Amino acid sequence: MNYYGFAHPLRALLTHLDIAFHPIDIQVAQFLDWLAEARAKIPWANQLAQLNQLDSHDTARFMELIDGDQPLFHIASTLLFTYVGTPCIYYGTEVGLRGSHDPDNRRCMPWQQVTTSPYFAFFQQLIALRKQYVALQIGDFQLLYQDESSFVFARCYAEQRVLVAINLGHARDVCLPLWQLGLTSGEFSNALNAQHYEYRHGEMLITLEAKSAMILS
Repeated sequence: MNYYGFAHPLRALLTHLDIAFHPIDIQVAQFLDWLAEARAKIPWANQLAQLNQLDSHDTARFMELIDGDQPLFHIASTLLFTYVGTPCIYYGTEVGLRGSHDPDNRRCMPWQQVTTSPYFAFFQQLIALRKQYVALQIGDFQLLYQDESSFVFARCYAEQRVLVAINLGHARDVCLPLWQLGLTSGEFSNALNAQHYEYRHGEMLITLEAKSAMILS
């Protein structure tokens, strides 16, 4: 259960609560340093097998902690399926089930929400993408860009390159150094909406929408 290397830093960044659920304020740079430290301490094969989660029977529901903030939930869910490790879903998270600490986090599964939840289909998309791209399962992790409120990383395996862009702030344009991945010219597509981005001379300009996550493949 990868609390230290995923759940705790993600909660600190997105909900501003620490390991003991006390107030904390970390920035993107501190979040990325936390992840890097955790990766450095554990052999790669172990990292790939660790279970990443947003919440569990031992924690308050993530949706409760962000008070139903849909963009933040999309960001967290995207990281769950694209970061190093194995996604672990506590029942009900896929429909945005809320609940505070134990026993409130053990509410009955709201089966009636499966077909109506705005999150269930999104989780299905993320699962399909992870199954489709080996890079998201076992690919290397490489940070390409970061600033005070956004970051972009790549998962790479053989010839596959999948980019994940996270933005917690206002909309901004970002130039990505794809030459670091051995790429010179070509095209990426937004895996969630099929929008295309061309890159030349090893660089690609993308627009990060406010408070959003994007997967490019």
